[in-house]
Amino acid sequence: MKVGILTFHRATNYGAILQAYALIQYLINQGYDAKIVDYKPKGMGILYAPINVPGFLKKIKRIVLNLLMLPSLLTRYKKREMFWKYINKVLPMTDIVLSSGDLPRMDAYIVGSDQVWSICFTGGIDNLYWGQFNRNGAKLISYAGSAAENMGDSFYSNENAKLLESFDFISVREKELQGYLQTQIPNKKIEKVLDPTLMAGVDFFDELIADEVPLEKKYVLVYQVIRTKDALISEYAKQMASRAGWDIVEIKNSRLYICSQGKFSISKELQNPTQFVSLFKYAQFVITTSFHGTAFSLMFNRPFNVVSISDEVDSRAKDLLMQLNLTDRLVSLPLNKKQKDVDWEGVNFKLQELRIPSREFLKKALRR
Repeated sequence: MKVGILTFHRATNYGAILQAYALIQYLINQGYDAKIVDYKPKGMGILYAPINVPGFLKKIKRIVLNLLMLPSLLTRYKKREMFWKYINKVLPMTDIVLSSGDLPRMDAYIVGSDQVWSICFTGGIDNLYWGQFNRNGAKLISYAGSAAENMGDSFYSNENAKLLESFDFISVREKELQGYLQTQIPNKKIEKVLDPTLMAGVDFFDELIADEVPLEKKYVLVYQVIRTKDALISEYAKQMASRAGWDIVEIKNSRLYICSQGKFSISKELQNPTQFVSLFKYAQFVITTSFHGTAFSLMFNRPFNVVSISDEVDSRAKDLLMQLNLTDRLVSLPLNKKQKDVDWEGVNFKLQELRIPSREFLKKALRR
């Protein structure tokens, strides 16, 4: 059975790449002839471009600012090149697709995972992610679909949600989205499933990072996607590292910044997303604002805290933590209370329970 996956596989974001890799490898291991549809939506190209070209042309005064930001832009170019090299190496892909007319024929299309229904990411309703294309009799499935925004917000209309009626099987990543879609398209069963990284499980990622060598010293790992709490997180990491005698390792773009004994020590280039995963496995503690930072901390049983940013940003990690009875790990800084240790045996048991319906959903949806 030929299966095409439509997701954000070319986003220069570690979680986006790793969820795509986890899903396609799971399908291949189950015997499907699966490929990532190498779709390059215009909106995502602008979002992850080192320079936003339309904005750049409209606002000439930003030329000076961009020159001042040249070191940062070069770093972002390096990050994009590193990601694309990795993507081309590990992801089986179709030929490039620029519009629905370029879509290769498949027996089934899977949309997801990731925030494929986020109109702020794709610059509006993207017909391919919303299933508005001629599929020539192929099945149309969403797996762990998500949105950056609350779909009930004003910039979505209920008619947008009803576009998803064209899907044969619908699953989402968050409970709130599940409830909203179920009210808008009651004739469809909206199922809630795990992100592909968590569905694949720790053994999958242990095998992926088998050749990665851990850093020499123990460390606190800091990983932020949104940096609005930078100063508070930095101070929190310093206090924790100082008490325990650990280094601080922070992931920024495609580099590691290492602080030892309270002072900047060295920066290193991250070679690929595999190294990113290994940093979570060997961390003594993780401080993150990221959904996938949360997911990998849980998977490798690493003590962690998710720093609260806003209700909208927190919602994805919070939804996952609620399923595992770990909402006390979503914290505001400064942290003034002692936390109880995580019951990792209970967490692992619950994650294994949640994998079963997630895998069953795919099996059922792809049944001939």
